[in-house]
Amino acid sequence: MPARHRYARRLVPGHFPFQQLSLELILEIFAWCAPLDLVILRSVSRHFKATLDQYGHRCWTRARNNLLCLPAVPPFPNSKFSETAFINYFFNSGCNKCCSCGRSVDNAFPNLTYMIYLCINAGCYKHFTSKQQRFLFSYNPQDPSCRKYEPILELLYCDPHPEKKLYLTKQAKKELAWYEDLLKNKVMLHEMMAEKRRTRHILGQHANKMRKWAIQYDREFIVVNKKNRAFLKTVTHSKRLKYLDILCTPTVRRTLEDFNRRLTCLTLTVWRDMMTQVVQEYHQIRARKTATGQ
Repeated sequence: MPARHRYARRLVPGHFPFQQLSLELILEIFAWCAPLDLVILRSVSRHFKATLDQYGHRCWTRARNNLLCLPAVPPFPNSKFSETAFINYFFNSGCNKCCSCGRSVDNAFPNLTYMIYLCINAGCYKHFTSKQQRFLFSYNPQDPSCRKYEPILELLYCDPHPEKKLYLTKQAKKELAWYEDLLKNKVMLHEMMAEKRRTRHILGQHANKMRKWAIQYDREFIVVNKKNRAFLKTVTHSKRLKYLDILCTPTVRRTLEDFNRRLTCLTLTVWRDMMTQVVQEYHQIRARKTATGQ
């Protein structure tokens, strides 16, 4: 069995001691990043995490402004949640689960009405809104099962339906639980209700801003996706590779998703960096198709 060599970390190719850079230079590098880039960088090392935690107000503001020609992403208003958590949640970088089927969803944005994720699949939305599943409920003062939610009704997210408002059952149960726990402490209950009313109002306003921003983002996403696919079609044709098979390779799928989400166009430099790996995966796919007679 060959001996296993241990190399000093400083000799490992690709390793660079960022902590030796000046703070100003690190912040300047961060200033070129998009929000999702900062989320990834924050998880790379404790040094990056500490820098972003201390100087995040500068980094996040510029990161939101880096999404091409779009207006800046409206900042998250509730100070109890970090900007990292918000970007992770809003851009679904944590592979959030569908509230209906429980599978990980791959769509970019949450449902801003209820602050949950749902699959793009129409079946999941139909299942979620089905009366039999009881994910949602409409308030009826005559119904004993609904009447208990009356004290916390104003705190709930709702869909302003033309005939009746629809509330999220899961959220209603959660809000009712803390409300009943504090019934014996009227002072604390009054303070919590006041704070939650303010938060609910702020989050509602923020959701409206995010809806408008998301519409613009979706339009730009479609444009960038078309440009990136056209680019891949051109470079694969020049290499005499089948475009549809190239799209099936894990590296291209992952890269295309990352660049599209950041509204960034692919370049020849990016293609050259990943070409060897992509071609290897491409030939594996072609070999499997040949073996199965496709």
